[in-house]
Amino acid sequence: MRIIAGEYRGRQLKTTTGPGYRPAMGKVRGAIFSMLEARGVYWPEARVLDVFAGSGSLGFEALSRGAREVHYIESLPRAAALIRENAEKLGIEPSRYRVLAEEAGKVLNKAPIEPFDVVLLTRPTART
Repeated sequence: MRIIAGEYRGRQLKTTTGPGYRPAMGKVRGAIFSMLEARGVYWPEARVLDVFAGSGSLGFEALSRGAREVHYIESLPRAAALIRENAEKLGIEPSRYRVLAEEAGKVLNKAPIEPFDVVLLTRPTART
């Protein structure tokens, strides 16, 4: 899977496979980000929360477009590790992302220290 726009355009992301994973394809990501930009999202000021992050493709697309920071919520350890690996491979500064390897419900029940501008929530199919 490749990032479709911005600083990391064309760079490859590793993905994982298994129950519940269905990475957001390029056309879908392009449509989502076009709609967000048409509604006034200004990426250099945006704090983004990527819930049920999986491979992190939506969050990486936001970072590529200049998002100030992205917080990923991904409960499966292998997927959370993959997000960290992709971030390192892309050379993203650690201050621009955070991976929360916890259940989404636990994280979302707590108020964030600072509000998020964009929340990307793609509920996975059932995981086993």
